[in-house]
Amino acid sequence: MKNLVAKLREIENEPNAFVMEHLLGKEDRPADYDDGGWYDYNCNKFGTKWDVAIKMLNSIDITDEQIEIDCDTAWSPPGNFLKSLCKMYGVKVTIDYFEPGNNFSGHTEIEPEGITVDEEYPYLEGLYNKYDTGFWDEVQYYAESDVTDNMSYEDFLKRFPYVPEDYHPRLKEIYDAAVIKIQNLS
Repeated sequence: MKNLVAKLREIENEPNAFVMEHLLGKEDRPADYDDGGWYDYNCNKFGTKWDVAIKMLNSIDITDEQIEIDCDTAWSPPGNFLKSLCKMYGVKVTIDYFEPGNNFSGHTEIEPEGITVDEEYPYLEGLYNKYDTGFWDEVQYYAESDVTDNMSYEDFLKRFPYVPEDYHPRLKEIYDAAVIKIQNLS
């Protein structure tokens, strides 16, 4: 962990530095990297289309025992990067990821030996499992959209088969509030 922390601290104040490339190195870049070879290289090495510039991180918190990063990647979690990172530095990584546009989310844990936990869910179910507040915020958004589309409460409820019945009154309350809001806008 010391080596990883030290390597990351080298660039934490350099806004144009790229995190994945800096931590894994770029010695294996193909000769045609700048002429279009970057795409396949990045997808294979990182598991995602683009590296993440340090200035583009939503947040970063570095201590001697833990590094917590919140960032956006291009269309998929950086699984290949994280596997290589774990192996190279002998660390454990936990990642929670969410992609609403393509309706997926997941939770993965990786050790130096490989993946130990790999769970994937539809987007809203992943939010429900990991981020309670974020889930209920999204439910409000979906309720307003569904009410606008004249979806019945029964059909709205079918979106959430993983939500226990104890929470159905809360779903009904959100749906009813959306009905009132949409009626007032009309």
